[in-house]
Amino acid sequence: MSVAGVSNEWKDSHDAWCYTSTIVGQVGALAAMGWNFAIIVDLIFIVYFPTRYGAKETRQYRWTHLAVWSVALCSLLPALATGSVGLSPDRTCWMLGPYIWTFWGFWCAFVASALGAIAAIFWKLSRDGSDSDVYRAAQPFVKVMHGYNVM
Repeated sequence: MSVAGVSNEWKDSHDAWCYTSTIVGQVGALAAMGWNFAIIVDLIFIVYFPTRYGAKETRQYRWTHLAVWSVALCSLLPALATGSVGLSPDRTCWMLGPYIWTFWGFWCAFVASALGAIAAIFWKLSRDGSDSDVYRAAQPFVKVMHGYNVM
């Protein structure tokens, strides 16, 4: 029996599937978080610099792709290099040991940045006052956030 309670026969005959599941899960999840972070940064720039932002927008996508995919792939390399991929205690194929923090560390940073962005945007919109075009345009967003008791 293995640590996860699954026979070693299954583990030996399904290593390729387990590695594939781990790679797709890690890269997919971190890429999704990376793209959401890029959207958050874009939103911050739109709110704080509405007249100056946008001219270089199409040139930034190349760097955004490079950053998102590099972080997603590089976060997986330590676990793959040490062979720390396998069945976790909940019987899913994932990174084992301390390497799981290459996922959770990025996840915590993403959640913190998303909450910080919401606070920064709300602060900017409430500071600008009701005579601002940005403030008026964001009123539906602010009403939704108040409805969810976020702000």
